[in-house]
Amino acid sequence: MHHWRMKSQCQNTCPKYSDFHKTYEINHDHCRIIHFNDKEQPKSKSNRVITAKYGVLSFLPLFCIEQFRHFPNQYYTFIAILQQIPDVSPVGRFTTIIPLGFVFFISAIISIIKDVIINIRDHKINFTRVEVLRNGILVQEKWSDIGVGDILKIKKNDIFPADLILLSSSELYGTCYVETFNLDNETNLKIRQCLQETLYCKELQDLINLNGFIECELPNKLLYTFLGRLTLMNNSSIPLDNKQFLHRGSILRNTNWIYGVVIYTGEETKLMLNKTVNSLKKSTMDRFLNSQLKTVFLLIILLSLVCAICNTLWTKKNFKNHWYLELKDADSYTLFLQFISFFIIFHNTIPVSLQVYVRVVRLLQAWFIKNDIDMYHEENNSPAMVKSPNLNFELGKVKYIFSDTTGTLTKNVMQLKHCSIAGELYYEGSRNKIIKNMKNHSRRSYILEFFRILLTCQTVVSERFQYAGGIVNNSISPDELALVTGSQKFGFTCLTRCPNSVTIKTLDLEEHYEILNIIEFTNSRKRMSVIVRTSDSKIKLYCKGADTAIFKCLSKIEEKYKNQTIVHLNNFARAGYRTLCFAYVNISEKFYEKWKEEYLKASCVLINREAAKNKVAEKIERKLKLIGVTAIRNKLQDHVPKTIEALMSAGIKIWLLTGDKQETAINIGLSSRLITQNGPIIIFNKSKLMDLKLAVRKNTHSRDYLFNKNNCTLVINGQLLEHALSNDIKMDFLKLCVNFKSVIVCRISATQKAEFKYLSKLLFVHGASNYKRISMMIYFCYYKSVCFFTLQLWFAMYSAWSGQILFDRWSFCAYNVLYTAIPPLIIGLFLNTYSADKRLKNPQLYMPTKNIFNYKIFWVWIVVAVFHSMFIFWICLLFMKHEVIWTQGIVSDYSVLGNAIYTSSLVIVCLKAELHTQSWSFVVHLTTLISILSWISFIIVNNQLKKILLIFSASIDLSEIILTSSIFWIALIFTTSVIFITDLAAITIKRTLCNNYEIK
Repeated sequence: MHHWRMKSQCQNTCPKYSDFHKTYEINHDHCRIIHFNDKEQPKSKSNRVITAKYGVLSFLPLFCIEQFRHFPNQYYTFIAILQQIPDVSPVGRFTTIIPLGFVFFISAIISIIKDVIINIRDHKINFTRVEVLRNGILVQEKWSDIGVGDILKIKKNDIFPADLILLSSSELYGTCYVETFNLDNETNLKIRQCLQETLYCKELQDLINLNGFIECELPNKLLYTFLGRLTLMNNSSIPLDNKQFLHRGSILRNTNWIYGVVIYTGEETKLMLNKTVNSLKKSTMDRFLNSQLKTVFLLIILLSLVCAICNTLWTKKNFKNHWYLELKDADSYTLFLQFISFFIIFHNTIPVSLQVYVRVVRLLQAWFIKNDIDMYHEENNSPAMVKSPNLNFELGKVKYIFSDTTGTLTKNVMQLKHCSIAGELYYEGSRNKIIKNMKNHSRRSYILEFFRILLTCQTVVSERFQYAGGIVNNSISPDELALVTGSQKFGFTCLTRCPNSVTIKTLDLEEHYEILNIIEFTNSRKRMSVIVRTSDSKIKLYCKGADTAIFKCLSKIEEKYKNQTIVHLNNFARAGYRTLCFAYVNISEKFYEKWKEEYLKASCVLINREAAKNKVAEKIERKLKLIGVTAIRNKLQDHVPKTIEALMSAGIKIWLLTGDKQETAINIGLSSRLITQNGPIIIFNKSKLMDLKLAVRKNTHSRDYLFNKNNCTLVINGQLLEHALSNDIKMDFLKLCVNFKSVIVCRISATQKAEFKYLSKLLFVHGASNYKRISMMIYFCYYKSVCFFTLQLWFAMYSAWSGQILFDRWSFCAYNVLYTAIPPLIIGLFLNTYSADKRLKNPQLYMPTKNIFNYKIFWVWIVVAVFHSMFIFWICLLFMKHEVIWTQGIVSDYSVLGNAIYTSSLVIVCLKAELHTQSWSFVVHLTTLISILSWISFIIVNNQLKKILLIFSASIDLSEIILTSSIFWIALIFTTSVIFITDLAAITIKRTLCNNYEIK
């Protein structure tokens, strides 16, 4: 078979590779070896991917484990077990199992639907076909049948089925364009480049004749890092890195086809290794609920114990006088049974369906965010994406935002505005000045070298297209694209660029350069270098990078124009431009040949490759000559100043993390309104740690006066930040930072990319609304449970602590899961204090929202529920306790009283839900009506069934007694009106007294 297969990691290679092993000290425990033409065909990791949580056989155990991780489910299961004890449960044996089973059923349905959708998607992916080289021909294989070592042919717009190494492509120089949106949500295309040694493999026979092996690192999560090397039969070794790596899930764009070899499959691919389980994320709400559930649980135990003790004391005192009740003298066993009975009666105080409510509301809120047309980005054709619905709640209590500049605050569309060459300043459009100085000027050589650096020290792919009217430039770096495009305006053009050469045009003269080496830009180096051979066989190193990275590599000999160039550099930074410095040095042939051997060896190591390469690079990047600097403008995104101003008005503190110079960062802060006009700025730029300590402690002690009077901004560079967070001033520094309204950290690297303007809508509308909705829904769930089930406490007091329930047992258990099931959902989905427009126009409304979910408010709702239940019970009892004779001649009993109280409680709960929804609509009114009518219908149907089945005396129609009684309606209207009006007055007073904001 003519395809690659992976050999066992610890096997020794054949003798012909022994010299290579000695040179590079291969550690088989830290690398994977993939050979050509391996007939043993060791089995590799399957490429079949299963992202679904459950399987057919595993669903039940995994679902149960997941459900019983939640305390309420454990609690209700325990209650269901207690109810099976004979003669203990006053509400029957199945009144908890059935509601709990219903809750489990709803949760199971949601889980199954989500998993079925994922299974369908997995099946579709695993059975997708791709062309694989088998026995010298290309055959169609399923993705799931791909193995490590297989050579694949991927066509335009196809998705890569595994992690591949690019061997060749349809493009002349072996490049291809890749879209990585599925990995990092970025839509800009990335360029990948195959090795020159495999560039020729465009035909099947070439692939079959390939002889050698690949060594690479073991599977890991690092998306943007790959280390490997290709060794051919001639014993030459070529380093492999991320430029040849093709991620599973990426899409081939603008390239007809590529050939690639599989190195990681299935669960070992970087895409799958970076998959996170969203359900494991717990919000502050989850932690809050768990703590409050346990507190309520302890109160239920205490209340049950008190009632049991009261029952025991009453029985001991009265069992002889009330002989007709057939009571026995109470003992410890009776006390225990009574405790269990009361515990079962009060157990529903913890709402059984709360977890379901929260889960459903989170999913629907996520759907609302995703389908918000105001958060749709038309340019990228991308709606808002919610990856973790569990954290919707957190959007309403954001205190800090950490943001990058490039691509977040700015558009990432850059333009070369100015440049300084040998101390001479040139503006955009200064082509005539350049041409004049090129003819007869002392700086002519500097101008030429400057633009040579711009056009050679870059990775822009420049190609000539007749239909495009000239040169077309493509690059993944907006900085480099701005430099190359800007150079054209000055009369200097990159005509063509391929992996080993570049041709440029300097005004009217074409120059050809052979690219010998590229020392790439990294976050640690902050510079990029290219080593070229000129047409007259001279070797030069061209370098560009941040000022701090370039200046330390400059020659110690004072340059003629260096000081003036630095002045221009600082002026550019103060104007808010991104700056780059450019330098070069001539290299001798002898020195280069020696250095090249060292660099190749460092490039091939599989462990700490970057450090090894940097160490060797420093040997050649020295004694540089500064030529000039550039100023690149990166426009702010639309509405960024307005958004930042709104966020800060809402009490949110913003930290700006940028790799730019301090002056540039400050200017961006001013233009984006992160720094208030005329607002004080505290700058930490101390070079010594001791100076930093003194500055921090000095400002910490004076912060009370400073921050009460002004809106201060702190500016610090990344190096000092590292010192501040790693020494004994860490706590002082953090205490200082939290008092600033904004913090700017310059000379640091960050990778956040987003459409910043959408933060206003996301936080002020969705965040604040979702936070309040879920908070109020939780409060309301506890309110309705406590309000209803503490009625049993008052009835116990009235009935000599008998442990008897006031209501029909099925009505008792259906209260939470049936009759009052809809109102909490209405609050969780439709509660709306302010419209979206008002929230966006009044960012200050976000501040009080952050404080509505806390222990104090939670227990206020609990206390209110207790008082409401007390009022309902005793008022209804007041109307009916004197043995009222109804129109049918029937004397009222506790069942009539119970149904009257049940109805009053239900109506009050439904009306309270409407009151707190604050957005009365047809849907809200309809759900309230459905909840009340469902209970009334149950009363009628239940009594008719009892009459038919002779369970209840046919001469007594409970529904007729209640619904036709004026006393019942008076009691219902009175209790409902008093509580509703009281709540309405309380809400009105609170809004009037506590609203300190002027609403626009």
